[in-house]
Amino acid sequence: MMNLTKVLSGILLLANGIIAAKLPSLSVSITDGTFDGLQGLAPSLSWKGSSSFDDVDVDYGCVVSTSASKELKKAVWTKVVFGLGDLAITTFANVKDLTGATLAVKAGYSPANLDLTTVAKVGKGSAIKNISMRKGFSLLGGELNLRPSLKPEQMETAVGASYENGPTSIAITSNDVGQRLKISREFGSTVVSPIFKSDGTTALELSRTLEDGNSISAFVDQNKDVVFKWKDNGWTAELETSIGSSDTKMKISKGVTLF
Repeated sequence: MMNLTKVLSGILLLANGIIAAKLPSLSVSITDGTFDGLQGLAPSLSWKGSSSFDDVDVDYGCVVSTSASKELKKAVWTKVVFGLGDLAITTFANVKDLTGATLAVKAGYSPANLDLTTVAKVGKGSAIKNISMRKGFSLLGGELNLRPSLKPEQMETAVGASYENGPTSIAITSNDVGQRLKISREFGSTVVSPIFKSDGTTALELSRTLEDGNSISAFVDQNKDVVFKWKDNGWTAELETSIGSSDTKMKISKGVTLF
């Protein structure tokens, strides 16, 4: 049990973290190249900070944003990470209103390469939303991960499996809707990923890492739908279109630090 000195030290470190936390950030978006007043810009104001005490890491923050319906959305979140022997515990809470919150708890046991995660809604209409597990194995010079999951309310199950070995990775998912196979191969800073689904549809995903953490990616499926995303120095541009169609959606956003 932590003594009074440790508790007081933790409170002081938490207060210091709040004072030294990052300044608020504002994100502004323009969708389809048009906007109508402040809501059309979809402004989002966020703030976050972090502290550590007695081998416990705490992150916290809040987000306030608007939508096209002019609805003001707000959320307060916190993340706590600590260890219990070989167990690594991560808890995450997200509060959007006074009726309840979303709570996630992840327990990782490193000697067995095993993780267990539970996501629940607490407050009004409390329920366990999802239970998932990840188990890792060493296989043929690479790593195999199995990921079964369950949604208790709907009694829906899903199973995922992935294998990584050097520049090549394979991911398979199976649920009540169907199955999906994704094969990825790295070529330097470029990743090429063909995707195959059990309903017969196929897609291709391309991504490239640029300098200074910037990136560019494209997704094309057999229906000729195209999703293009470009991140560059705080700017994010997203384009959704269909080859041979004039229906195009575009979103441009930029995050800035206030004050």
